[in-house]
Amino acid sequence: MKRSELGVVLIGVVIGVTLAVAIGIWANVLANSSYSSGASNLLGIIGTVPLIAALAVAAWARWHRTCAVPYCLRTGEHPVDGTLQKVCSHHHTLEHHEQVYDRHHQEHVQSGRLDFGQSHNRRSGEG
Repeated sequence: MKRSELGVVLIGVVIGVTLAVAIGIWANVLANSSYSSGASNLLGIIGTVPLIAALAVAAWARWHRTCAVPYCLRTGEHPVDGTLQKVCSHHHTLEHHEQVYDRHHQEHVQSGRLDFGQSHNRRSGEG
């Protein structure tokens, strides 16, 4: 597990532990209060939203870190020169690097988008 993934996991664990502690501390107070008849529903709503957010962040980070080779779900660790994409250790071969590079540049040529760090230089005399 890489440092960036470890950070996401640790943040999720911290959020989960914090929620468990908060619910443990406040559950008795809110449930036994005569002023809060729906405290258990409130605690459920308060606990669910951060948990869903933490899971969404973890899923987003994992999805963005997957290997650039189609249908590979491993974590990409090795950068492909000329792109912002990475491939896993299994696909860290010249053949797969060229495949990812070609597919990346073919998509950008078809869409007309410039790649990261590229700029359009207009020459004088051209309209």
